[in-house]
Amino acid sequence: MAQVENLNLTFGISPDQRLRGAEILYEAFDHILCPMFGSRELALEYFSGNFVPEGIVSATINGSVVGLAALRYGEIEPVEFGFWRLVRHLGPRIMRFMLVGAVFVLTRQREGELYIDMLAVDSEHRGMGIGGRIMEFVLNFARDEGFAAVGLHVIDSSKRARKFYESWGFEERGYTRIFPWDRILGFKGAHDMFREF
Repeated sequence: MAQVENLNLTFGISPDQRLRGAEILYEAFDHILCPMFGSRELALEYFSGNFVPEGIVSATINGSVVGLAALRYGEIEPVEFGFWRLVRHLGPRIMRFMLVGAVFVLTRQREGELYIDMLAVDSEHRGMGIGGRIMEFVLNFARDEGFAAVGLHVIDSSKRARKFYESWGFEERGYTRIFPWDRILGFKGAHDMFREF
């Protein structure tokens, strides 16, 4: 596996890279974001305009974003999802977002836990260890800030993702079924996985 030497990891995302960051997340999670927003364009526009710097870890090479982690902890969310903000952006499509989006509020993080909503690497830069470097950064941050655990969900059809997280010490704490939305989304549920310190 080729390693990337000039990778920079930091919280936040520069204004000129927000759209690229949204594209990376959409590319990895289109099976979830497309049903929520109804179109790629709406999802990209919303995400790129509403990232919360304290909730986004960006991995860059020479100033270009190649990977992101979207984190939730304490009062911090990775993306602003205020109701009226969504109404202004989606209009009548807000009902679609709320119905499908409710499926993904599977487990709220417990006090003292950090939650990874999404972790994604640009398709051209996969296999270079960037996902692992992002994970290491997030785990170090969580440990340094005194969090008791880091949690995430892995959909049951993502065997590769589950294997990746298990290699970082994540263990299944439960399983959440998404019936009746499984037919729309193409998977039956998600594994609730946690790494404790």
